[in-house]
Amino acid sequence: MSLVQTVDIQAPLGGVFLAAADVARWPEFMPHIRYNRYLSHHPGGGTIRTAATRAGVVLHGVAEVAIDPVLQELRFTHTSSTAGAGTGMTVTWGFKELPDGDTRVTVTHTFSGGAEVRAGVVGRGLRKLFYAEDITALSLQCLKRRVEMQQLSPGASRWI
Repeated sequence: MSLVQTVDIQAPLGGVFLAAADVARWPEFMPHIRYNRYLSHHPGGGTIRTAATRAGVVLHGVAEVAIDPVLQELRFTHTSSTAGAGTGMTVTWGFKELPDGDTRVTVTHTFSGGAEVRAGVVGRGLRKLFYAEDITALSLQCLKRRVEMQQLSPGASRWI
């Protein structure tokens, strides 16, 4: 099973990708992300411990993060999570330059068959509602707002 969400951002691909790839800084502009802490870190990604809040529920997890600047892709492979909701889930963030110079960000959640069985009814509900729908939608909107504001603020600290 897969779920896909997209957002178009009025900014060049390079800046959008750099902002998204800096996952440790997400809590600075994504208030629903409590933290993303690297347990191990290398230039191509690492292992992060993360926590996000939605509707008063705090979801914790650990994920392997792969950052590929050539493919313009982020890949999160969730290895553990609250109630098994994210365990076994792969989340891919893809970035594509549009003809007008804007950037389309597409987030795809892929749930493997084994993970579906392990997650159970509660885990699957949390996964779909909180991770794949609410948290991702909020994350995309926060990324959009952050990068577009950076475009409008000439003196602001920027990734671009």
